[in-house]
Amino acid sequence: MNNNFTRRKFIITGGSLLLLSPLLEFCNDKSKSKSASSKPDKPKVKTKAVHTAFKRKHPVTPSMAKNRGWYKNKKNGKIHFFDARGFTPSLEYMKNSKEFDTFISHLEPWDAKQMTVEIFEKKVSKKKKDWITENAALVFTSNGNYAAASQIVRSRIEKRPVNVRMWDLLAVITLKSADEQLKAAQQTLITKYSIDKKLTARLTKFSSETWQSKIINRDYKWDNQKI
Repeated sequence: MNNNFTRRKFIITGGSLLLLSPLLEFCNDKSKSKSASSKPDKPKVKTKAVHTAFKRKHPVTPSMAKNRGWYKNKKNGKIHFFDARGFTPSLEYMKNSKEFDTFISHLEPWDAKQMTVEIFEKKVSKKKKDWITENAALVFTSNGNYAAASQIVRSRIEKRPVNVRMWDLLAVITLKSADEQLKAAQQTLITKYSIDKKLTARLTKFSSETWQSKIINRDYKWDNQKI
């Protein structure tokens, strides 16, 4: 009797455990996932991509040009200015030495005394560059044509008033001209742009007697050229 009871009890107990095992397994999995989620994630380390910049060497350099000064293109009538290095803005657009050789072969020296405002506006290459305008203005002053020099410099300032060098050149040209009309034109331009705080100090300097006497009472040179 005791044996039967023990055996039956064993069977019932074992069966109950079998029924409970899925529930225990579910609870165990849930606690594992909960503990896993409570652990802070390790921050991901971002790796920087390394880019190697290769600067392409330009096929045409100023040292390749033997030209200096003013030249006219016989083919299209355009006028180019080469600085002391042999640089002219058109070189920036040359794709190879063959294009450069063709360009140079069409050039002939040009007498800058022929310069007029109309030629500057219609024929001078890359006149939108400040330094091209500057050199054309120096041509006009060397010919005593201060009005033309003042005109093209003022026009350039209107397009790009931030270049204080052009303001300085205009002030020198105006003083050396002793022309009341040019002084009035300069003052109109100063009044227009004196609201710019960056320019105010510079523009105020031009009315200083000390500065004016310094320019007027000596041979003034701009890039080794007398104005």
